[in-house]
This record gives sequence, structure tokens and C-alpha cells, in this order.
Amino acid sequence: MMPDTMQSYLNNCTGSQKKDVLHILSELTERTGFDSALHTVEQAIRYEAHDPDSLRSLYNSIFSDVPQLPPLTTGDLIPELDPMPVHLEDYDRFLKRGGGLNA
Repeated sequence: MMPDTMQSYLNNCTGSQKKDVLHILSELTERTGFDSALHTVEQAIRYEAHDPDSLRSLYNSIFSDVPQLPPLTTGDLIPELDPMPVHLEDYDRFLKRGGGLNA
């Protein structure tokens, strides 16, 4: 009785994930109807997201009132910087002197 899309999605979930996913799908169906839960599953298939947290996150991003913003382009506003040098020798000396927990 379940649509092919949802069956395919559940077949790609592990045994422990299926239980959680079915629980989440039940919640989503109660909130906004079965079609919205099915739409969320279709999006999850596109993103290859099979874990329950991703399913809930996709639902929230699709059906919340948060506006979708375009990607931010910085152009040449942010200068290219050289990475800062890392010198861990000072920390090694400090820990060997007794500054650490295992002193």
C-alpha cells in the first residue's frame, strides 16, 4: 500500500534507521499530511540522505517559513591570507615542566 518512492527509500535504510524513519514519517503525516511526508522522502532520495535527522531537517527546510536566500558572493572583498604558522614546541615545553595533568 506504500508508494514505490517510500518503499525504495525504506529499503535503503538500515534496520535501526527504518524504525526511526517510520516514526518520523508518522509525525510528518500528522502535521501536514501524507503528501508532504512523501515530498520530503523524494527530496531525501535526491540528496541520498537515509538517516532520520536528515529527513527531519529536510522537512523543516521545505515546509518552514524561513525564506531561501541566494548564495552569498564575496568577490574580491576578502583578501587571500597566508595560514598562520603553528609552533607547538612551546606547549610541549610547558607540559614537560609540569603544567599538564600528568606532571
